[in-house]
Amino acid sequence: MPVLKRRRMAERVTGDGAAARALAENSSGRSHGKISRMWSEDREKDAASGEKPRSGDPRSLLPVCGNERCRTGWLRLWRRRQTPRFEGFWACSPECLEEMVRAAILRESGSGSSGEIVEHRHRVPLGLMLYAQGLITQEQLRAAVEAQRNAVLRQEPPRRIGRWLIQQASLDEMQLARALSAQWNCPLFSAERLDAAQSAQLMPRLLVETCGAAPLRQASSGRILMAFEDAPDHCLSLALERMHGVGVEAGVMAANEFRQMRESLMGAKFPKLRLMEVANRNVLARALARRIEHFQPMDAALVRVREYYWLRMWKTLDRDVGGAEDLLAVEATFS
Repeated sequence: MPVLKRRRMAERVTGDGAAARALAENSSGRSHGKISRMWSEDREKDAASGEKPRSGDPRSLLPVCGNERCRTGWLRLWRRRQTPRFEGFWACSPECLEEMVRAAILRESGSGSSGEIVEHRHRVPLGLMLYAQGLITQEQLRAAVEAQRNAVLRQEPPRRIGRWLIQQASLDEMQLARALSAQWNCPLFSAERLDAAQSAQLMPRLLVETCGAAPLRQASSGRILMAFEDAPDHCLSLALERMHGVGVEAGVMAANEFRQMRESLMGAKFPKLRLMEVANRNVLARALARRIEHFQPMDAALVRVREYYWLRMWKTLDRDVGGAEDLLAVEATFS
């Protein structure tokens, strides 16, 4: 009798265990099917809208790698890798990050087969505008043009016609600034509007020193006010706009006032800056990817400003400049 009793008890336990396992498998199957359906629906929505789900998208259950050629996708989630993020997308591996950086470099440098950016400026010549406004005479304009031509023949550094007119005492700085404002249909800024502490966080120190431009401040509307010493550089304004994700209002400023403003700005604290010189774009992509991997930013962005590739990395998603770091890279020219 004890033997039969033990056998019945064993059969009851085995049956209960099988039932429990069957119930668990059924429940797991339903849960897995529900997750799969939700994941498929999200992917279909993204495909229909033409957008790739971002790693921080609340609609997506799992992060999606920002590399278009990634073969692993969200499966890299199990590697406990939350950073780095580049231009709003998560990189599932160092290899994918390098591909994302290489694509950004190609986007920033793409300007035709020659690699040179051709800039078209359809504006009334400044000399003719000043003459039409009665600020200079025909003889003064002719003398300035002749001096400019002779300087080119002597292989001197090029100077704009306005600089020659000021040198000849035919024009003053404020008259030239007003004429430039009218020529380019842009505002005329004053150095009194400078917020040095805020402006220093918007642009690397080296670019302020070399580009003939400086951010004045960020207005209450969020737009960045950008002052130029001569004609506005819309490529630089666009780069700043894409870097910070806000509009940029470009304007001109009298040269003497601009130099005083820049000196005041140089005394403010800029984000940490690293300089890099590389042999070619492949080396550039690897070097930038390594730096991003080392910094582990919550977000980063890359734009091109003239000959420089400007990379900015933020430690926080709200892009707090307190822990931001800039990197300027340029391709070396070997003779």
